Amino acid sequence: MCGVAYGLRVRAPWPLPELARAGGCADVVVRVTRRPMQHHDGDVRVSWPRIGTFVVRGGAEIVVTAASGVSRGLLRLYLLGPVFAALLHQRGYFLLHASAVSIGGRAVALLGDSLAGKSTAAAAFVQRGHGFLADDVVALSPSADGAVAVLPAFPQLKLWPDSAEALRLGSNLPCVCPGVDKRAVRVRARFVTQSQPIVCAYVLESGPSLAVEPLTAPAALFSLMRHTYGVRTFYATRARAHFSKCVAIARRLSLRRLSATPSLASVSDLVRAVEADLA
Repeated sequence: MCGVAYGLRVRAPWPLPELARAGGCADVVVRVTRRPMQHHDGDVRVSWPRIGTFVVRGGAEIVVTAASGVSRGLLRLYLLGPVFAALLHQRGYFLLHASAVSIGGRAVALLGDSLAGKSTAAAAFVQRGHGFLADDVVALSPSADGAVAVLPAFPQLKLWPDSAEALRLGSNLPCVCPGVDKRAVRVRARFVTQSQPIVCAYVLESGPSLAVEPLTAPAALFSLMRHTYGVRTFYATRARAHFSKCVAIARRLSLRRLSATPSLASVSDLVRAVEADLA
C-alpha cells in the first residue's frame, strides 16, 4: 500500500501516517541502506548529522541512510519536507516556501519569512471552512489552460503550541515527532485532493495595522525569488533559470502585500481581509 503526497504514490519501508493511502504502482520508492551510496550527476544528496543521509534520484527514488538511533518520526519529518522538495524539484515543479489554501475552487498562497504566520493563517482559513492544499512546501505546475496550479500536498499542518492554543485546536495535539515541539494538525476533512489554479499570493509582513495592497511588478518578482523553496540549494548555480521561472510565474498571478500586527488574536481578521480582497 502506498501513501499519496503531491499527487504521487509513495512506497516506503515503514508506514507514512501523514499521507492518505492509495493502491496501484508507486511513483516514488523510498529505500533504506546501511551505508551512504555514491551519488551521480543529477542526483541530489542532502545530509543532517543526527538524522541521516538522503540521495534523491530521477524524481522517483529516495535512498535513506539513517543516523544511529534516529526515530522514524524524525526521518519522516525530513523525508516529507526538504527531501521530498528535492524530488519535486527534479520533477520540474516550481516550489515556494509557503502555505496554500483553496477558496472557492481557487488556490491562494501565503508567503513569508519563518515565523511570519503562514501555517497559522492556513489553519485559520481551514477553520473558516476553506480547503487546505499544502503547508511549508507549495508546488506549482502549469495547468491545462496555461495557468499555474497548486498541487495538493498531504493533509497535515504543523503549528507551534501557542498557535494551536490561539485557534482553540486543543491542548492534546501530538507533536510532529519526538523532540520537536511543533504540533501535527490533521485536516483530512478539508483537504483538497485535486490541483487548483492559483490566482493570488499574499506576502505576510508585520505592520501597524491590517492592510492589503498590490505589489509592483519588481516587488512581486523579488518576493517570488526570495520565497522560492530551496533557492540557495536548487538554484545555487542556476540564477538565470531561477529568474526566468519567477518572471513566468509572476505573469500568471497577482501578488499582494498583507500587513498585519504580529498578534495571534488578529489572525481571524487577516482571514476576513483576504476573503474580502478576493471577492
